[in-house]
Amino acid sequence: MKRTRFNTYLTSLLFAYLLIGILASYQFIFVFKEVSPQLFIAPFVAATCFGLLIGAIRWLRFNLQRQTELFQAVADFAQEFTYIQTPEGRFSYISPACKEVTGYEASEFYANPQMLSDLIEQEEKVLWENHVHPTNQDGRPEPIDFHIRHADGTTRVIRHLCDKLHDSQGAYLGIRSTNIDVTNTIETERHIAHMAEYDPLTSLGNRRRLNRVLAEMTSEDRSETQAAAILYIDLDRFKYINDVYGHSVGDILLVRISAKMSELISEDQGNELFRFGGDEFVLLLPNFSCREELEEFCTSMLHELGKPIAVGDIDFTVGASIGISCYPEDGSDPDTLIKHSDLAMYESKREHKGYHFFDPRMADVAADLMSYEALLRESLDKDELVSWFQPIIDIQNNEVVGAESLARWIHSTHGMIGPNRFITMAEDTGLIVPLGKEILTQGLRELAAWREMGMNMRMSFNVSPRQFQQRGFVEEVLEEIRRIDVPVGSVVVEITESVLMENLDEVGDKLAALREAGLLIALDDFGSGFSSFKYLADLPVDILKIDRTLLLGIEENQRRLHMIRSLVYLAQDLGLDVVAEGVEDLEMAELLRGMGPVLVQGYHYSRPLPAEDFRNYLKGQLKNEEVAEQDSAV
Repeated sequence: MKRTRFNTYLTSLLFAYLLIGILASYQFIFVFKEVSPQLFIAPFVAATCFGLLIGAIRWLRFNLQRQTELFQAVADFAQEFTYIQTPEGRFSYISPACKEVTGYEASEFYANPQMLSDLIEQEEKVLWENHVHPTNQDGRPEPIDFHIRHADGTTRVIRHLCDKLHDSQGAYLGIRSTNIDVTNTIETERHIAHMAEYDPLTSLGNRRRLNRVLAEMTSEDRSETQAAAILYIDLDRFKYINDVYGHSVGDILLVRISAKMSELISEDQGNELFRFGGDEFVLLLPNFSCREELEEFCTSMLHELGKPIAVGDIDFTVGASIGISCYPEDGSDPDTLIKHSDLAMYESKREHKGYHFFDPRMADVAADLMSYEALLRESLDKDELVSWFQPIIDIQNNEVVGAESLARWIHSTHGMIGPNRFITMAEDTGLIVPLGKEILTQGLRELAAWREMGMNMRMSFNVSPRQFQQRGFVEEVLEEIRRIDVPVGSVVVEITESVLMENLDEVGDKLAALREAGLLIALDDFGSGFSSFKYLADLPVDILKIDRTLLLGIEENQRRLHMIRSLVYLAQDLGLDVVAEGVEDLEMAELLRGMGPVLVQGYHYSRPLPAEDFRNYLKGQLKNEEVAEQDSAV
């Protein structure tokens, strides 16, 4: 039956009435030899008081027992290892969670009051035996972490919290303590902290860690300034590897490249490599001795990065461009140092130098590029980008056989802006794609107009790496040719070695598609870089354009002249047309004329001309041909 206050008092009263009634009756019958109702009044009152007193005591004991059981039930259910220790050091209570936290039963702690102290790691025993918990602003104790040896042999971390226990009168009763196994929590916290500052793919520090390390290095609180170099490293052509072979291959390659770079640095000197994002890395080199040391290091790193890296059955060669800023001369805060090394990296990429130190003038150039980018976007919408044309001449009869379509920017306010000011910027920002489409359209329209004049010529178009790797590039070119209605065979697509270096297989497929459709393919600027004759043998090339830099000085330099002659003869033997670029004077033209059927273009014949001026130039050529025909008839 459920115990209630009423039941407790009722049973206590009945017990008192029964007990005192029996005693009173015995006294009245056997002692006083007299029994009357009045005699039972006093025993009744006494029994009532006694019963109520017993009821109150029983009820208090019942509540005390219930509170104790509730406390123990809650404490036993909790996952925390809780104990109470008397002033003499004995355990008066130990929660069952001690088994989960320590691996030992509560009975073992009762039997050995020093059990917990014995489990503490040796190096922390002094702290454990003498620890006094610090208190917070509220006067409450703060927890302390200790390492203990679990019964299974592993090391666990417990978060220990204890405080003195007093009764309501302030008398000292012992110590109460709660202990939580925080091993997994600490491991999770460490993992989260690691994830916050380290790249999960390469295990290198990430941008957040870089900013923190640079902030500490450049802090005004430091007693002395420590010189350091920040190297911004951008991998060349990595995007195309991702596009062609997939991100899984790209990720493997990134891991191996980062491992290769890590091998080149000594971390014990404070050097650290960070993955800034994508295919960009930042290397922090404190305490470098001189600029020459940095140059030597960059040369070594570029040499190592230039070596093939195998992923599966494929060998990848990934170069890099490095920009260098130095602390404190190039900046006094993380953002400035990173920005300046980034600017230097773009300069090295633009000049194909491999590495470049920051120069304050680069910041001005960057600002100019930002303004030029905005202007270029506006000019594309306003049709201020136009195609000019430079003739390509058959040197044997001085006949115009074609022209190269070249982009020119004629701004309504700034006037003529040279291609060296905007082509590279357009390539970097992606504006080269709409720009290339516009130049293609204008050039094809002019080609159609020339054909109406009776000039059956070729039109050559330069295609940048970014244009060429666009999906649908081949289809867009063919569609534009069909729309404007010019012969496919009169269109020449010029590609440079930089296009070929992106991905030779993919480039070869696109070139084959263009060639199959009837277009002609020209390999432009041959000789300006690390040109490979393998391209001539393996790719569907129709025309070889010799870069102007190879022609410089052939009038005086016999070795260079023999080299050009050999190159021309090789191309002719392969069935290729040869175009010599940059023919500036008559002497150079005559030397080339002696090499057989060579096509030429350059200022000796004509500078690039606007569309209307070029038509007039062609009309002059037609008149010259008519006069020549009349003279031959006479």
